[in-house]
Amino acid sequence: MIRLVKIIALACASTCVLASAQTPSRDLVVAIEGGIVQGAQSPEYPNLIFFRGIPYAAPPVGDLRWRPPQPLARWAGVRKAEELSPACPQSDTWFRIRQRLLSQLGGDPSKTRPADKTSEDCLYLNVMTPHPGSSQRLPVMFYIHGGSGTIGRGDDGGAALAATGQVVVVTINYRIGALGWLSHPALTAESEHRSSGNYGLLDQIAALQWVHRNIAQFGGDPDNVTIWGHSSGGYYVGILMISPLARGLFHRAILQSGVPFDPQPRLHESYGNLASAEESGVKVARSLGADGTDALAKLRSIPAEKLINTNMSSDTIVDGWVVTDQPLALFARGRELDIPVIVGSTEREMANLISFNPDLSANAYRSWIKDTLGPLAEDGLRVYPAPGTGDASVEFIRAGSDLDFTAPARWLAQSMSNKKSKAYLYHSTFSFDSPGGARWGAFHGSDLTLLFDTPGIPRNKSGDALARAMRQYWIQFAKTGDPNVPDQPKWPGYDAATGSYLDIGEPIHASVSLHPEAFDLIDQLYKSRER
Repeated sequence: MIRLVKIIALACASTCVLASAQTPSRDLVVAIEGGIVQGAQSPEYPNLIFFRGIPYAAPPVGDLRWRPPQPLARWAGVRKAEELSPACPQSDTWFRIRQRLLSQLGGDPSKTRPADKTSEDCLYLNVMTPHPGSSQRLPVMFYIHGGSGTIGRGDDGGAALAATGQVVVVTINYRIGALGWLSHPALTAESEHRSSGNYGLLDQIAALQWVHRNIAQFGGDPDNVTIWGHSSGGYYVGILMISPLARGLFHRAILQSGVPFDPQPRLHESYGNLASAEESGVKVARSLGADGTDALAKLRSIPAEKLINTNMSSDTIVDGWVVTDQPLALFARGRELDIPVIVGSTEREMANLISFNPDLSANAYRSWIKDTLGPLAEDGLRVYPAPGTGDASVEFIRAGSDLDFTAPARWLAQSMSNKKSKAYLYHSTFSFDSPGGARWGAFHGSDLTLLFDTPGIPRNKSGDALARAMRQYWIQFAKTGDPNVPDQPKWPGYDAATGSYLDIGEPIHASVSLHPEAFDLIDQLYKSRER
């Protein structure tokens, strides 16, 4: 690892902006492999230094569009790392979702930070650290944002955990939408690995490699890295657990409201294979006027903004290089990393997600159950009965939360129960203390807003206490692989015989057999697909 202590000292003497007396100026400047970066003290957390917008790979533009991330060129002088980089190209959906969330929870929508600028040059990360340049080696929590692979950004989320002084938090941007996942025969042909797609995953791996080489300069321990994601970010955490390219880059994993398999019919044999992904990519290219022998050149000349709304899947591909087989199959065979894991869900995941479903009728609900459970659909309708007619929102929320999130999370914990390392299963039942909070309950992302101490959401004292407890559990897990701390309720490791888990509600308590009927359905479904 490059260690340029003398250069740091020289840079501080000649180019640093003086910090407050609480934060010596040397703490704002760090030398890393690309050059020298200058961070800024957090106004919200006086003990915390933010290094925002640090590039971890070459800009993936021009001929580097739809290629694996390439090495970064060094820069001269001191690079300001005080502002977030542009987000990767996307619609404004992410911003509008956050605004609506705050408003309906009785909060202040103006507290929502917009995506601001977007750019195809977006491979940047952010480091939040209490001890830059220190000889301390704090655990590193590497956060992967969600957004269905099409929206989202790496920002200051997780600062509340770093501000405890016990961990270094890293957040990242990675390519999303068509720029992150497009597969095409011409892309496969030019690849030395005969692969295309999975560029978003390759970006995540490149960022982890950057952490491994550089995080010690920020007071972090490259030998104690926890990867952590929510929603599709949790999905990607699970994929990294089975990717041969990510081996040795992390040591623990946290999957919140997202695992690398779900019961939808896309998990049939052709789902995610390279041939079907290429076929889909050809259709996308033709819709953009890119066809024939020069299709790839045409695709690379299309402005990024035109690619935002292409109708394509944003999923990982079994390409034989980044991902070697179906995630469900690999977990079922015990081929995932044997590392400590936290995995969990919230009670009403679908409460705020059903707005993305244009048809919530009883007939649509029955069709969804059939599509989800296939041969087990009748069993599913006995557990989750359909209304006769009219609106089926209540049924969608209950069944969707159980079958798409809670039961798959428990299944992952169950699949790891014969490992040396432990899995810790949780289920959040906390509701915010407002009319909107009572109506939504433990919605998708409610646990994350507690962990991140999301500004603008009103919270009572019990909510504050719960948020502190969650941060204690998560930080302790990052330190040791065991989330238990002396002053919080005992969190048992998952036991296959009892289905033990932690209910994160009021009060926090250990329990067993989380939603057994849903788990039995998913277990039967997954086993039938492995035959």
